[in-house]
Amino acid sequence: PESDIDMDEGLFDSVLKDLGEIIADTDLHICHLSLSASNSILKARPSTGALVKGHVLPASLELSKSALLQDPALTSLLNLLEQMVASGAIGFDELHKLLEAQMAGEGSKGSKQVISNLAQCIATIAVTSPSAKQEKFMKSTISAIKPSSTDVAATQLNLLVSGNFGRKVDVSKMKGVAQSMQKIYFESFDSSNEDIKHAAALALGRASVGAIDPFLPALLSALEGSSGKKQYLLFSSLREFIHCYRETEGSDLSSSVPMLLPPLEMNCGNEEEGVRAMVAECLGALACLEPKAILPVLQKLATDDSGKKVHIHWTVGNAVKFAIGGQINPTELAPFMPTFLE
Repeated sequence: PESDIDMDEGLFDSVLKDLGEIIADTDLHICHLSLSASNSILKARPSTGALVKGHVLPASLELSKSALLQDPALTSLLNLLEQMVASGAIGFDELHKLLEAQMAGEGSKGSKQVISNLAQCIATIAVTSPSAKQEKFMKSTISAIKPSSTDVAATQLNLLVSGNFGRKVDVSKMKGVAQSMQKIYFESFDSSNEDIKHAAALALGRASVGAIDPFLPALLSALEGSSGKKQYLLFSSLREFIHCYRETEGSDLSSSVPMLLPPLEMNCGNEEEGVRAMVAECLGALACLEPKAILPVLQKLATDDSGKKVHIHWTVGNAVKFAIGGQINPTELAPFMPTFLE
């Protein structure tokens, strides 16, 4: 409790000032430690909110638009911003505007890494805000997505913000939001800009994690009639969904496996190497999550003797490689290895 911490406010002022001065992308490890220490102080002593806002936030905002920013410094930054909103050190609307302003400084040619980091920052603070504000925020974010806009960076940002938010919050509980998101994602696949298409694919995959029921069947249904570039994008959405789902605590995809397998099996022999690579990643990640369901399927595919067997065996080999890279349980994999190595 705050009353138990009898420390001079002037000391916090001095410490937070020093911490703010060493937040820079020139040393991301020191940066991570500084952000983490600032977060700990704010958690233990919420009354330091104004000091954190004055001394630490300016450098944190500068850091948020660095192309060098990545884990664990990025995680520490997200934790601090989340704590600042949760503790009332700064209001959501004010911090949202400040983060969007970092994007404006980047211009329309903001790097993918910067856009991705800022999208994570904005989505993180939105998840912390009250549910009434969340719905308004999401509707505003979706309406700002214009797939044909010349402001490519802003469109990418809003797509990723919506997907990152949907990964953590079930948007199907917000009236009309899930439907609007699906519509704008599929429209974005027809954009003339590759970066917008890619951002939409990631967003669709991530949003499916928080609301499987409306998103996953729509994604799989779209896959059925797709080909070429659109098919590749949809499989990259599926890959993102599986990867993100793996990171969810207590993740269990067993009930969705019967839905996921048909399009993956069907495209193991796809003529397009890019599509096969996506299928292999999906199968490899799924094998880590549900080895008992996926490994027998891969074993059956590995013995395929059809006209497409070269492509199919290539896909299976890569799926096994991805599963090993994803740290599949070796005891689950071992009985199948003789078949895979033939």
